[in-house]
Formats: sequence, structure tokens, C-alpha cells
Amino acid sequence: MKIRATLFLAVMATAGVVHSDPKKVDERYCDSLMSLKGDLQELRALRDESNAREARTIIDRIDRDSREVEHAGAKIQTPAGKQFMASAERLKVEGRAVSENMTIGQLRTRMREDVSNLEMSARQLANEAGCP
Repeated sequence: MKIRATLFLAVMATAGVVHSDPKKVDERYCDSLMSLKGDLQELRALRDESNAREARTIIDRIDRDSREVEHAGAKIQTPAGKQFMASAERLKVEGRAVSENMTIGQLRTRMREDVSNLEMSARQLANEAGCP
């Protein structure tokens, strides 16, 4: 009987760990969206003296943050979430196509719409989730 009770308590304790706290998930989701917002602002703020390698580094962080948003929240299944993922994928593809000899001006022109779409869909996700 003691073994069953101990086993039951162990299973219940493990079950409590397996189920994540919705508040922590939402916090992680909002934090990921905030990190993405910062990276998008950094990409927009690149100076003409910056090079394509710096831009690609920021685009890689944007891709990482976008994937974190996807993993952190179930809200990604909404229409806004699907738009977000499509926009993130387009920006990732464009980022991979950046050549070393591109100027920042050329890069801005090429990616302006993709960056704007990703910012807009991320803002919509943040509003839906009640993020600050």
C-alpha cells in the first residue's frame, strides 16, 4: 500500500511539472514578441555605413525570435498567427538572398514590405495576447 501511495504522489508531482503555467507561457510569448520588436527596430535603424553581414546577423535573430514566438504560444494558430509565420518566412528567405555587396539602401528597398508585414502581424499577435 505504501508503494502505491508513494508511486501515486510521484506521478502527481511529475504531472504538475509537465503541465506548464499558462501565465509563464503567456509571459514567454510576450517576451518573444518584444525581443522580435527590438530586432526589427534594429534592422530599420541600420545606417548606410553598415554592411550586409550586420543586416544578415539581425535577420538571423529575427528568424530565431519568430520561431520562439511560434513555440511559445498556441495563439499562432489564429489568422494573425498564420500571417505572422508567412511574413517571417518571407523575411527569412529574403535575408538568405542578401549578397555581401548589397548596400543597406538596396537592402531596405528590397525588404521594406516584408519587415512592415512582420511588424504589423507581430503587433496584432501582441494585441490578441494582451501583451504590453
